[in-house]
Amino acid sequence: VETEVQVLVGLETLLGLNEEPGVLKSSGELVSVNKVRELAESSRLRRLVIEKATGNLIDFGRTTYRPPAALNDKVRARDVMCRAPGCTRSAEKTDLDHTLAWEDGGVTSEKNLVSLCRRHHNLKTHLDWSYQLMPDGSVLWLTPDGLEHKDPTHPFIDSA
Repeated sequence: VETEVQVLVGLETLLGLNEEPGVLKSSGELVSVNKVRELAESSRLRRLVIEKATGNLIDFGRTTYRPPAALNDKVRARDVMCRAPGCTRSAEKTDLDHTLAWEDGGVTSEKNLVSLCRRHHNLKTHLDWSYQLMPDGSVLWLTPDGLEHKDPTHPFIDSA
């Protein structure tokens, strides 16, 4: 039986830019960089990339299809509504879709997840529609007949 040990390590440490210790997720115990490297050689790793300034999870890698709660919440808050042009379904009532499909190597990360209502998710999955999440946060859709449609970023509106 393979045991999974979850160690939270900063991106800078993974990139070799510093020697900060990791933290055992189960207990909060500090783990030296040497121990992290030892575990990496002998264990199955699950990469969890954390933004150091906020502690927010920014990438969950390829070890899981479904995003963890923090990532799910972050994507839905960013998207506000379904990202198909003109659709107004609340992101809270949508599926999270991998822009690059999981089966094709897509990762479970903020940059590869988009909120789509079931109708638009099915268009993308079964009817040859495609889209790209652009660096400015907009979504560029391509129809099967080659037409482009752009969904701009949606400002977050606090109704309270």
